Amino acid sequence: MRRYSAVGDKDRGLGPSPGGGDRGSWSGFGGGGGGDRASTSGFRGRGGGARGSRVGFDSGGVVGGRGKGNYTNACLTMHQPWASLLVHGIKRVEGRSWPAPLTGRLWIHAASKIPDPETIKAMEDFYKEIYSVNGITDIKFPEHYPVSRLLGCIEVVGCVRSEELVSWEQVPESVRLEGLTDFCWLCENPQKLVVPFEMRGFQGVYNLEKRVYDAAVRGLRPTQGPLPVKFPLPDPHDPFSLKPGSLALHFRNNKAPASVKTPSVSAAIAGARAASTQFSKSNQGNLSNANHGKYAQQ
Repeated sequence: MRRYSAVGDKDRGLGPSPGGGDRGSWSGFGGGGGGDRASTSGFRGRGGGARGSRVGFDSGGVVGGRGKGNYTNACLTMHQPWASLLVHGIKRVEGRSWPAPLTGRLWIHAASKIPDPETIKAMEDFYKEIYSVNGITDIKFPEHYPVSRLLGCIEVVGCVRSEELVSWEQVPESVRLEGLTDFCWLCENPQKLVVPFEMRGFQGVYNLEKRVYDAAVRGLRPTQGPLPVKFPLPDPHDPFSLKPGSLALHFRNNKAPASVKTPSVSAAIAGARAASTQFSKSNQGNLSNANHGKYAQQ
């Protein structure tokens, strides 16, 4: 059985606060955004680079992930086991109901919710099945899934809609099978901290404090996933050339073969969907009351 660490979060006051923290993935597969504490500035926050800053979709001219953004050491809080799977290079696509608001380095923080063994097994089974499509059967999963910890970082190189990713024949089939959400953040160059350290997270994409960044950047080590991917950017000089919708015309005229899902892959996908939605069930009322609309934060 995989091990995970509770690290006494509730004793330290790191558990979810009433009214919105630790929210699950609303797009069904992204692994659950949402920090340990609810965002106080809402969807259009304009925080700076200090503690608890929230840089929302309307910050610094960023709308729908199309600008460079006003980020200083951007960080995203995710639930386990998705957070560790990302920094270990196993997960290469981060699914969200909203487009990526940046490209470049994105720090990954694990939220305070302790993953249950069934969720861990469901996600590990999912990745075993989709990697087997590409002939990879030996995957080294994390031994621990720590919570309330900064784990490492990845590089967001672009963002596409799911219908584009699943038809993108230039990437491995296992990557296409990850594209089951509205927006797919394409992730490369995973790095993990040798010693993940405790910190508090927030919802959405926010800025790390400078002192946290200064301590973390010295402890990074590259990680090698089972099948690393270099996503072929249409224009290497324009990191936003792979923005949502940029490939739509190509796919209308040149339809790639549809993914063929075996019964075992389909079962693994269903199990992973069930695991990712368990976090959202207890918060459905909060989501409807919040009226976040189509791009509700996860």
